[in-house]
This record gives sequence, structure tokens and C-alpha cells, in this order.
Amino acid sequence: MLSKTITKEIKVLKQPFSSIVITSSDDFNEVVLDLVKSIGSNATIVMVSFNKPSSTFENIFKGKTKSDIFYVDLVTQVATGEPQKKENVVFLASQRNLTDLSITLSEVLNRLEGKKFVILDSLTTMLLYNDSSTTTQFLQFLSNRLRLWNTSSFILTMEGKGEEEVIRVVSQVVDKTIKT
Repeated sequence: MLSKTITKEIKVLKQPFSSIVITSSDDFNEVVLDLVKSIGSNATIVMVSFNKPSSTFENIFKGKTKSDIFYVDLVTQVATGEPQKKENVVFLASQRNLTDLSITLSEVLNRLEGKKFVILDSLTTMLLYNDSSTTTQFLQFLSNRLRLWNTSSFILTMEGKGEEEVIRVVSQVVDKTIKT
């Protein structure tokens, strides 16, 4: 059911687009997988993870999608305290340093060819490490910047009271708010 809803919502958007995807915590992993499947194999996905290590997403996607996925992992190095190296992953040292994230995204997207998508997981977790004003400013900047880079994007968030104000403000700069 979620897959059909997501696919239907995405089909009406003209690329490059930006979207906020709001879901329940129970459906979160399924929604992420459905998004990746909906994008298909003719695009490269950059998965920005504030929420889970890239290895967790690799396990979720393993055998279920043919998409090329590159990860910006803001979890693993923080958790292990040691620099990490992997071919399709950039590990960042802090969920608070949004400037580093922006620079890294720019570098990664400039290296990629063809159709590109960014999936940001998740607004809910971003707000644990950054205040709402900083998060809102960053997401407005990022949504516009990604459009200029001809890259579509999804900002994932879970339903909750803490995100309402940020969603309300960021909704003004995205093309679609999708509720699953």
C-alpha cells in the first residue's frame, strides 16, 4: 500500500523536485525502501544518514533494489570514534556540523553523472543534534541548492510535535509534502 502511495506522489513531480515525506515510526524502514524502489535503477541515490549507520541501510536494501546508492554516514564515525573508509561511503564526524555536510554533498554530487536523488534520513534525528532554527535554515538552503544542482530530494521525518514548526516552514520551499 505504501509503495503505491509513494509512487503515485512522485510521478506527478517534475524533476528536479524536493519533498518532505512524513511517516510513522512503524512504517519508517518500509517507506525508505519504497522510496528507493520508486526512484528505480536509472538514477544514483545519495543517502544522507543522521539516523542509522550506512551498513544498516545496506542490509535493508540488499537484494531488494538495483539502484546505485552512495552514503553520507553521520553515525558510524561518531559511534566508533575512529575514521572509517569505504568506497561508496563518506563518513562524517558530527551530526552537528551542517557546513561539512553541505560541502560533502557538493563534492559527492559533482562527481556523479546522470539523474541524482538525495534522501535525507531524518529531520527527526537532525533536530536532536541541531536547534530548529539552524535546521530550518539548512533545509531551506539545501532544498534550493539541490534544485540548482539538478538533484531531486526527499527529507524524511516521523510524525511528531517536535517537527511541526520546521515542517511548516520548510514546506514553503519544497514542492510536495507526502504523508504516508
